[in-house]
Amino acid sequence: MTDWLMLVGNPFLGGELNGYFGMTINLIAISTLFWINALGSLRPMRMRG
Repeated sequence: MTDWLMLVGNPFLGGELNGYFGMTINLIAISTLFWINALGSLRPMRMRG
């Protein structure tokens, strides 16, 4: 999870975009991972098999 957030937060998007845009993408990534983990823990069967 940390590696993915570091990848998203890296300045490959552009130096000037890394402030607000990077923070927005980080929030989206965190919420997406949170919902995936929440839904995965609510299901009796795991998707991983």
